[in-house]
Amino acid sequence: MVLEQGQRAVQSGNVLEHFVESLMESLRVHVCDAENGANASGDLLEAVRLIKNAPYTNIYGSRGKSEFVLEGRSTGRSVRIECRSQDVSGSVDEKFPFLFLNMRNCTGDSDVIFLLSGNGARVQAISWLKRQCVDRNVYQGRRKNMSVMRMDDFRKWAIDFVHQERV
Repeated sequence: MVLEQGQRAVQSGNVLEHFVESLMESLRVHVCDAENGANASGDLLEAVRLIKNAPYTNIYGSRGKSEFVLEGRSTGRSVRIECRSQDVSGSVDEKFPFLFLNMRNCTGDSDVIFLLSGNGARVQAISWLKRQCVDRNVYQGRRKNMSVMRMDDFRKWAIDFVHQERV
């Protein structure tokens, strides 16, 4: 069966999201959905939890959702994780400015990770996003820790994050 480009893009994005969920589950992080149970009483006792489909209000005043928010209870860190996969040239990287502004301006999280996979995004677009994360990460006097990662870097970062939250 030959998949259309749009179907491949959705499948590729699902693989990236599954990678994050599986990694967190292997680290014994509690995974929950924002729409049904992110605030359940049992969650409040977890040192680290991963919230799927985390809502926010975007720069247009409309509802948006991030794939994940990773919360560490001991440090109070809240890390929003935006997954973007692009295996062939397309339009995902053209949405980086909108995505960046939403994450910088519209979420209260201390950290933001743009998790990328695939080789279809323009090198210039990824370079632009990385520069913004360093040079333009302050909004209304508040600095956010913003970064662009690939899967291997994210895996290492996640292991360290979970370990720090549990010590």
